[in-house]
Amino acid sequence: MSNYSDFFFFTKGNIGLLDCIELIHPSFPKTLRYVRNNLKEAIMLRHENGISYEYKYQAMDVIPDRVSSDLDQTFSVNIRDHEDEFVRAYRALNNNIPVTFNYRCYRDDVLSAPINARTGYFIHNVSQNDRGDVTFEARAQPLNSVGTGIPYTLENAPLLRGIIN
Repeated sequence: MSNYSDFFFFTKGNIGLLDCIELIHPSFPKTLRYVRNNLKEAIMLRHENGISYEYKYQAMDVIPDRVSSDLDQTFSVNIRDHEDEFVRAYRALNNNIPVTFNYRCYRDDVLSAPINARTGYFIHNVSQNDRGDVTFEARAQPLNSVGTGIPYTLENAPLLRGIIN
């Protein structure tokens, strides 16, 4: 069983989950790291590579969308970015490199390793409403957009004739 399923089946009721996101771009002044459900101002969390990073509290919603039949995975994120830290950094981008989105989930009593990590997503459709909320979608690279290059036809694969008829 994974650490994630162990949490739901065998953990006592007073242990919670910390949802964390990491927004990375070479043009950002710094990597933005936010934790959703932690009441402290900042918290140190160790990644799966053994290095600890500081995450600061940010009011936000991180909703993993269901896995569709084509295996494309997405997150819908709504950040109440009252300091406009992410918006300023995003608007300053002037190249075609996408912003990388990483999601990690920790037990609030074990901060030394995530129980769930999903990394390598890219941010799309960034928008901001009049209240300052920033909404975007983080998507994995499409898994089923690769073709074989040559379509099978009766001209280039004549043995298919027996299967088709």
